[in-house]
Amino acid sequence: MWKKVVHKCIVSTATYTEPVNIVVKHLAYLTNDKIQVLEAKRVKAKEISPLDIVFLSNDYGKKDVTILNEFLHHWIKSNLSPENRFHILCYSKALSKVLYVALEKKL
Repeated sequence: MWKKVVHKCIVSTATYTEPVNIVVKHLAYLTNDKIQVLEAKRVKAKEISPLDIVFLSNDYGKKDVTILNEFLHHWIKSNLSPENRFHILCYSKALSKVLYVALEKKL
């Protein structure tokens, strides 16, 4: 059923193992075996970047990002200096834009 709706698929993996190969074969089938494997030199960073995962008990969404915005503003002020750059991974492009605009006004 997915063959009719999948047109393009992008897979990114740090290691190419047998389990990954099985999944890629199934995905390739969905795109009529149009597959391209790109390899890049793997450069390990000297320092591992910290990863903070936050679970919030209240709901939020792109219409009301108050709770998430307050948390992020506080976290940024206490953990980063003004010249630091950072990334926020988000499930929604619309939510990320709303957060960016809200944070840009505060910082």
